[in-house]
Amino acid sequence: MNELGVERGPRLPAMLLESVLRTVHDVVLVTEAEPITQEAGGPRVVYVNAAFTAMTGYTADEIVGRTPRILQSADTDRAERDRLRAALARWEPAEVELLNRRKDGTLFWVQLSVTPLADESGRFTHWVSIQRDTTGRRERELGLLSHLHEGQRALHTAEQRLRSAFDDAPFGTAITTPVGRIVQANPALCALVGRAADELAAGSLFDITHREDLARARAACERLRSRAAGVSECEVRLLHADGRVLHARVSASLVLAPNETPSHVIMHIEDVTDRQALQAQLTHQALHDPLTGLPNRALFTDRLAQALARTERDPATLAVLFLDLDRFKVVNDSLGHAAGDQALMTIARRLEQLLRPGDTAARFGGDEFVLLCVDVDAADIAKRVGAAVAEPIALSGPVVLTASIGGVVSAGGEQPDRLIADADAAMYQAKQGGQARYEVFDESLRFRALARLATETALRTGIECGQLRLHFQPEVALDGRQIIGMEALVRWEHPERGLLTPAAFIDLAEETGLIEPLGRWVLQEACRQQARWRDQGITRAVMWVNLSVHQLTDPTLPATVAEALRTAGLTGSDLGLEITESVLMHNLEHTTTALDALHELGVHLAIDDFGTGYSSLAYLQRFPIDTLKIDRSFVAGLDDARLRQESHAIVAAVIGLAHTLKLRVVAEGVETESQLQRLHDLHCDTAQGFYFSAPRPADAALRRNSTTGFQPNWTTTTPGNRPRPTASAPRLPLLS
Repeated sequence: MNELGVERGPRLPAMLLESVLRTVHDVVLVTEAEPITQEAGGPRVVYVNAAFTAMTGYTADEIVGRTPRILQSADTDRAERDRLRAALARWEPAEVELLNRRKDGTLFWVQLSVTPLADESGRFTHWVSIQRDTTGRRERELGLLSHLHEGQRALHTAEQRLRSAFDDAPFGTAITTPVGRIVQANPALCALVGRAADELAAGSLFDITHREDLARARAACERLRSRAAGVSECEVRLLHADGRVLHARVSASLVLAPNETPSHVIMHIEDVTDRQALQAQLTHQALHDPLTGLPNRALFTDRLAQALARTERDPATLAVLFLDLDRFKVVNDSLGHAAGDQALMTIARRLEQLLRPGDTAARFGGDEFVLLCVDVDAADIAKRVGAAVAEPIALSGPVVLTASIGGVVSAGGEQPDRLIADADAAMYQAKQGGQARYEVFDESLRFRALARLATETALRTGIECGQLRLHFQPEVALDGRQIIGMEALVRWEHPERGLLTPAAFIDLAEETGLIEPLGRWVLQEACRQQARWRDQGITRAVMWVNLSVHQLTDPTLPATVAEALRTAGLTGSDLGLEITESVLMHNLEHTTTALDALHELGVHLAIDDFGTGYSSLAYLQRFPIDTLKIDRSFVAGLDDARLRQESHAIVAAVIGLAHTLKLRVVAEGVETESQLQRLHDLHCDTAQGFYFSAPRPADAALRRNSTTGFQPNWTTTTPGNRPRPTASAPRLPLLS
């Protein structure tokens, strides 16, 4: 059963659903969700099926983009029209019968069933209307009622016409007593329920009505018999002789005797099973995740709201757990999206098996799942969820995933969206704390989440409004103290917080996708600055730019770099790109393809923070790199008495390895003369750090440092033609 109490049929494939929409006799009309006000004329039509043209005379091109009001007749039932408008205003389904006008001006009656649809975020996006032309039925009803009240003079003619209309009606028709006993059933009704006319006449319509719908059917009959309503309509389930359950719409009209007492009832029974199945399918799709079949955000939020409302009557403790799969992107990137989808479906089934019948597991999209549990130990359920997620998943081989889980516990009184946001904030804190963790929400997390949202919004504005700046730090050749490179480092000129370093916003940019426009601006601006320096005759040193994992996995990266070089009037040898060791190993196949394409452009390539990742030395030969940058932690260790011996050995081994592979070496984070001397003794090629210069704006980056003595009038020496040191540096074995 779905949320509306309708039995849910099997899920229709997309192509089959499209075929049903194209061939079904009922009209399917889809409009935008808004506007729904009378003054605006109603929402605009975005889709109609072929049956719409057959019923109204308007083609799809003539109605799409306009409102359905062009069909409305001024003579329609105003009460029905107002009931429809009231339902639309409350975002509720509605069923009405209206008098409309075709394109050729003729009038027709139409029965409408209107349902709102919502997206994964719970926002209503469209109205779906299923319509059926009921003109024939209305005319037959009026004809039958008219004939039954004619005088004796026209009785014979009326009976003949009535018999013809009764027997030839394409849908089921029955004449019953006021209490529901069947007096006569037409052939269409007999065929509908698989029973002979004599069999039906021996009982009542209640005998073939589903037991769960008997109360509704009897109530409708009683309203007619008591003359509380002249016409009654309801939908019930009927039982076919072969055991099948049919959905039927029953319209009943009361006929009075000459003495104004109830005489009999005329019933029209229409088979709406196919329409119900289609409507149930549309409703299910609007409320469930298409991949896993789990409830989506809209349905989860509704169930959470209901659970919160119940706590006002029956006190209970609710737990909302928000979980995000750790490093799930690696599965998609390495094994493909089909494998990723299989992993998500496996996790969904595990969560369903873990929960009790009254609990809810939902998928909000991507690799995010949310759980609603009642009267449980949140920490215990989080522990069991983490264990279930961590069980190996059989894809191309066993894959183990973990989840960062955030939880919030409530005894009621909160809004559903607030609880979901709080659980999300706790999950984010768990992920920041090292992943595969569980965090419980507290008020401080809400303030952090709000601050994070404010920073994200401000950063988006900053990128769009030109608040980003570039500072430059020189790379200095130890042989001659000449600048042979400049590393471009981004800064954010925040309007309130001042100049911010990347530590304040880069991680957030990575998480929100803002790293893409930010990284593109850094690349383009660095190339423009390199061109300005070149035009001033100041430098031919390499301009180094850092790449993020998002940029490296972007298939358009080589084209983006080529365009930046072309726009600035540079060649590939003017630019160098730095990739950290961990980013380099993110997706080996794609990384190799991207680096080969960049190498073809003549761009220099460097591995940044070398020695801190987990790469195999075999990849130093596989990737077309020309520079290794020793991580600053190893350089700092050269001055630390506790770490000096180990750091000296690591730095010496990296330099020896790089020179053997004909790679240039840059030592990062040089801050003291003693560090510089030790690097020089180990035949390191180049150094970079605060000892020479802090990152500075373009104009200040050119100023001479009188203490360290590096040359600001840069030479034409580039990394590709520098002579290698001839002295032999100490060598230590290095395992891959």
